[in-house]
Amino acid sequence: MKEFTFPMKKREKIAGWIYLPVHMFLMPLFILPFIAIAAVRFGFAIDAVTLNVVYYAAGLVFVLIFMFPFLKKNVTSTWRCWPFKPWLIGFGIFYGGAILVNLILNFMGVGLINPNQEAVNDAVAMDTATMIAVAVIMAPIVEEVLFRGVVFGTIREKNRILAYAVSVILFSVYHLWASAVKAGDPTVLIYLGQYIPAGIVLAWIYERCGSIWASILFHMAANSLSVLVSSALGQIQ
Repeated sequence: MKEFTFPMKKREKIAGWIYLPVHMFLMPLFILPFIAIAAVRFGFAIDAVTLNVVYYAAGLVFVLIFMFPFLKKNVTSTWRCWPFKPWLIGFGIFYGGAILVNLILNFMGVGLINPNQEAVNDAVAMDTATMIAVAVIMAPIVEEVLFRGVVFGTIREKNRILAYAVSVILFSVYHLWASAVKAGDPTVLIYLGQYIPAGIVLAWIYERCGSIWASILFHMAANSLSVLVSSALGQIQ
């Protein structure tokens, strides 16, 4: 393993750690519901697709304002992965791990579509073009900067194993905690396992390539396939 380099400045780290709980908890729990309620009072109805756009647009604005130097510094090192052998290995682990987790869930008698994925599928069915922009462009940039850049990167400077553990756990919880709260059912958290392979692979690609853009592009590719499958299933149904 090559020595890990992390060009994020102190002020960027501080900004990232401050915004992380805002993005993970305050936005879904308070700000987005407030926006939806306020819109209704003014005679507008905001659907799930629009709320997704607002959510990730806010994150993207934060990234562009506070993390642009970090993104810029990472551009040139992206090509360290050429010809992208880590990506090929990553996809193998990503989908192999996903299949293994789903086999375990199936053995336990648990459905394979978790509430978060179901919500995404519904949103894709409502407005495929907009959700492509959200899932394939906006979400990967925001999530990679926060979970791989801020969380993994800052902890990785001190402890590699802890960096993997914390970033994977937060990334998994991030996708499901709101669904568990909304359903009032903590057993929903059993689906956390479905996000563990992705969290590990994305952190490994970032570490291996030394560029946040490598994990962003991988995340974009994985989400593209997911949206295409979701769209195809929606057409079949």
